[in-house]
Amino acid sequence: MDNQIAVITGSAQGIGHAVAKLLSERGAKVVSWDINPINGDAMAELGGLAMTCDQVACRQFWSTALAFRVRTSPWTYMTLMHGIG
Repeated sequence: MDNQIAVITGSAQGIGHAVAKLLSERGAKVVSWDINPINGDAMAELGGLAMTCDQVACRQFWSTALAFRVRTSPWTYMTLMHGIG
């Protein structure tokens, strides 16, 4: 997964964070979309990018997606994993 982008929702803690850690260890550039206030610290630990996003608020989801695309453009591959629940 070297240099591939992995977007993981709900990855500030729990299963989502475990997946983010695994993908980061395998070389992915991890991006976390989470509303949890510890998101920044959790991603700093992995060298990833934290973006605040409430997955339930559809409008915020799409604005975060657009901001992500602008920040990472051009990108060729992305993995999206939903770790909310």
